[in-house]
Amino acid sequence: MKNKILTLFSVSALAAVVLAAPLSSGLKPGEYVSPFHPQHLSGPDKGTDTCPPCKYGNLPAVQVWVNKEDAKTTAAITEAVNQEVAKSKKNLKGFVLHVIKDKDSKALAESAAKKAEADGLVKVAIATVEPSNEAIANYKISLKPEVRNTVLVYSKRKIVASMVNLKGTTQDLGRLRQALALAQK
Repeated sequence: MKNKILTLFSVSALAAVVLAAPLSSGLKPGEYVSPFHPQHLSGPDKGTDTCPPCKYGNLPAVQVWVNKEDAKTTAAITEAVNQEVAKSKKNLKGFVLHVIKDKDSKALAESAAKKAEADGLVKVAIATVEPSNEAIANYKISLKPEVRNTVLVYSKRKIVASMVNLKGTTQDLGRLRQALALAQK
């Protein structure tokens, strides 16, 4: 009886740890970005499949991988990134990469690109990536539905900050700005 209670307690404790574990997605600080070719819908490389790490090399950059995020949050993050890129003295680059899994995600990406252009957010690139693209695995991007977005901030191709499920709140956008400042030191 004592062993059964101990086993039940152990299983319950393990389940609690698994449920409480933070979501994991994206490269971690110290890891390096690699080449990939998204389809640019807006921004400096519009209409191309230019590789961000290849073209912009060692410049500081941010990649926001949108998996299943709502339009309002995506727009808030895009605007914050555009502001930081526009005021950067270190030639910061910004990319919002929509993972296209279905018609809805494709429509969201196209709408986001049109909105960005209409709002004058021309410093940040809006691009798409198919789930089969090797960058998903290489960048360790989780496509689980609970992972709405993954933000990777890097300099000299080395990740300096990684965030999952960034919200469009003042607090979260402040965290993003801090990470971007770190990449530009």
